[in-house]
Amino acid sequence: MNFRSLNISTKLILSVAIGVILGIIVLVSTVSIYISENMEKEAKDSIFLASKRYTNYMEGILNETVALAKGTATSLNDMFEHNNQVDADLIESLMKNLFDSSLYSAYTFLYLKDTSVLGDAQGIDKRYTSSDGKTFAMIYFDQTTGKSGGIETIQTPNNFGNLKIIEQVEKNAKYGDKDSLFVGPPTKLNYDGKDFLGINFGMPIFNNKGKLIGVAGYTLDFSEVSETILDPKLDFFEGDLRFLMTDKGVIAIHKNHNAILKTLSDINKDPSVELVNNAVKEHKTVIIDDYVASTGDLSYASVSSFSTANNSSYWSMVVTAPKNSVLAPLKKLEIIFIVISFFILLVILIIVYVCVKKIVGSRIPVILKSLENFFRFLNHEKHEVDLISIKADDELGKMGKMINENILATKKGLEQDNQAVKESVQTV
Repeated sequence: MNFRSLNISTKLILSVAIGVILGIIVLVSTVSIYISENMEKEAKDSIFLASKRYTNYMEGILNETVALAKGTATSLNDMFEHNNQVDADLIESLMKNLFDSSLYSAYTFLYLKDTSVLGDAQGIDKRYTSSDGKTFAMIYFDQTTGKSGGIETIQTPNNFGNLKIIEQVEKNAKYGDKDSLFVGPPTKLNYDGKDFLGINFGMPIFNNKGKLIGVAGYTLDFSEVSETILDPKLDFFEGDLRFLMTDKGVIAIHKNHNAILKTLSDINKDPSVELVNNAVKEHKTVIIDDYVASTGDLSYASVSSFSTANNSSYWSMVVTAPKNSVLAPLKKLEIIFIVISFFILLVILIIVYVCVKKIVGSRIPVILKSLENFFRFLNHEKHEVDLISIKADDELGKMGKMINENILATKKGLEQDNQAVKESVQTV
């Protein structure tokens, strides 16, 4: 059965249904596209702002440590520059007071490879010397980070002189250079029998002859800092990730403990990782649309790069959010649109069906039947023809009136003809 063979009411209903369906499809598609674009923009803005907030947080922590390391080293260098020997108690007081003002640093230390610069050798705390007697370092631990007091002296480990930051300073410090700050890589450390992930900031210490005699530094414990950054309460999308990287690509903070001290390429083999790696290495701040996270989710990624004071070190905060989580409200909204559209379509079709059936569908057959009977009457196939019952004064009603008028006129004419025939017969 093709469209031409359908009756008028069915054609009208189908035409209206097709038109309404197409209109709803266009409306839902247009609204969905518009909302999708806005949601994507808002999501990108949210991810970018989140990465900037974490960046500001980490930048403040790292720069505080840089400032304390510089302040401590400057004060110590000033002491040694003007004195052949400095009392250990004075150094201890200086270091503890500066260290106690720190909000984040876990340890501070002064490593000396030449202890002849210290006065009152007999009164020096024995814990400053390693158990094998080969290493001297004044190491302090803050038990109440961010609060006054709680400074504890740590027994110097035998291998303390092998710290990468000490080796880095001894290898790269220039004669009499009191301004250069050195930052070690994130690494596992152990000063007092407890392993932790940390990073060292160190500066060279010189005697009054400009000779390198040691290293003053601060140690930041990333495990404490990461608690704030990785706090689940800060999750703004399901499945989002936040991690801190050095400009060498090494991950320092990540919710996946197996990712720590690895590169992003080690834990994620997707080619999109190179977009993040390049931004990190080039110290750029970018938003990446099609990043595939280590979880396998197609995601948005924001890379926010920053540096510590005087470009002493470079870092990048990376925040990712799965697209299916970001656009989940849109999918829910689309389902609501489809359900509402279905009910609207159903209501419209019911109304159209009732109206068409009542206004057109039920009346056209009456007119058609009347015309058929009328023509049969004209052909003398029927002796009587009924008038159409007029229920409305619309086009169909007027058509019915015209048919009724013709029926009456024809019947009258036929009656007159019959009467004339009868009269003629009687006359004959």
